[in-house]
Amino acid sequence: MAGVLIALLFLLFLSSSASHAQDAFSQKALNTIIGHLQQEILAGSNNTFLNTGTVSSMVSVPLVPATVMPALSGTLSGTLVTSSSPGFGNLVKYSAYGQPFYTGANYNLGSFPASNRASSASTGDVSQMGGFATAARWNRPLFLEKKSLGQSNDLTPAVSSFSPD
Repeated sequence: MAGVLIALLFLLFLSSSASHAQDAFSQKALNTIIGHLQQEILAGSNNTFLNTGTVSSMVSVPLVPATVMPALSGTLSGTLVTSSSPGFGNLVKYSAYGQPFYTGANYNLGSFPASNRASSASTGDVSQMGGFATAARWNRPLFLEKKSLGQSNDLTPAVSSFSPD
């Protein structure tokens, strides 16, 4: 009986450790994305510090209306990604391998250089362990318009051959 109890406790420890590792990885990924978006805001704004006693706050005012929204950069299947591209209505940000996270004359790239961290490996390619992500799986949160609007089970995006870097 003691052996069974030890085995169960060991399995509980293993599942707890795996869950903690996944949570830590997810949190770091989220922090990275938020950090990139914060840097984009700073690069496209006039930043002023306001001091009140011991509290210091930064106020960022966009330099031009174009920097109020996150910049879209890169291409997807040979099509330039824009907010009016078919199927991209809910997509906040798309980054691609070899493309900066934001770019243009409206950004202070000298003080706030844009990151470029997208991988050259497509998530649609088969991994070393045999796994891959289909376009329908990537579109589960419905960030992209569905190809078959009347089908509730088919989440394939309207954008052809979508597979993020």
